[in-house]
Amino acid sequence: MKSTTQSTTHEWWKDHADQAEQRAFLDSYRSAQRVEHAVAWRRNVMVGFLVLAVPALVRLISTL
Repeated sequence: MKSTTQSTTHEWWKDHADQAEQRAFLDSYRSAQRVEHAVAWRRNVMVGFLVLAVPALVRLISTL
C-alpha cells in the first residue's frame, strides 16, 4: 500500500513573527547599521586627512 502526501510550499510572506522576535531583529539590524555608519565616517575622515596631508608633504619634500 502506497501513501501519498501533497507537498505544500512554504508561504514565507504569511509568517507572523511575534513582537519580541521582530524587536530583536530590528535592534540587531539597527546595531549593524550604526557600526557601518561609524566605519564610513572613519574612512571619510581618513581620506580627507590624506587629501590635505599629501600635497603639504609633497611641498615640504620638494623644498629640501
